[in-house]
Amino acid sequence: MKLDFGEIWPFMKIIGEEASEWSFNLVAGNFVSEKVSLALIHQLENDPYYDAEMLPNLFTFREIFWQPNVYPTLNACLTGLKLVANYSNELTEEYANSTQETQQLYVHLVKHIGELARQANEQLAGSEQANDQIPSVLGEFRKQSFPVIMLFIHHPMNRVDYKEDALRRINFMVKTLIEQYQLRFNDLLLPHWELDRLSGSKKTDSKQTGDQSPEPSSEASTESPT
Repeated sequence: MKLDFGEIWPFMKIIGEEASEWSFNLVAGNFVSEKVSLALIHQLENDPYYDAEMLPNLFTFREIFWQPNVYPTLNACLTGLKLVANYSNELTEEYANSTQETQQLYVHLVKHIGELARQANEQLAGSEQANDQIPSVLGEFRKQSFPVIMLFIHHPMNRVDYKEDALRRINFMVKTLIEQYQLRFNDLLLPHWELDRLSGSKKTDSKQTGDQSPEPSSEASTESPT
């Protein structure tokens, strides 16, 4: 069973105590957090540790994600990618000693984006035809980053003005990817939850939901912003 990222909390209210009969995986493109605990899902909805500045620092202020026709030169592109990777390092260091499950999840998500930025940087820096490769490398970086960015945009603890600002920019990003990088709308995947019934529960069967911190893996799913 699949639910969009924001649908999980209404679903939890509907099933009530039966939530313990399900396992939950959080999927954002190639990032997967397996066997997310019920406690963590509830904490995400009203997370007092959520830093609303993460969204602008990760995405809204980083033109490398969304600005069309701004990266025709290699140096400008590499600088933008390095800024994203540096923010990933800064957040990882800031939350290094945190015992909060939510903050550990945020670190894994931002580290995933940082790794995508590092990979794109290495591809361009090590190529003799880097200027010709910018559209393909930058297009893939933006496509792979999209699901994680959408997860942060739709986090329930976001500031409304930050969310609206980020949505305007991600619409620029989608338009650019389709018009300049020849991506299809369906190539852009939205974050979602994958649910399975546990074996031994009243109905159907599946895996076990542990009460543990999320760990990244890989897989994906569909849709796009409005």
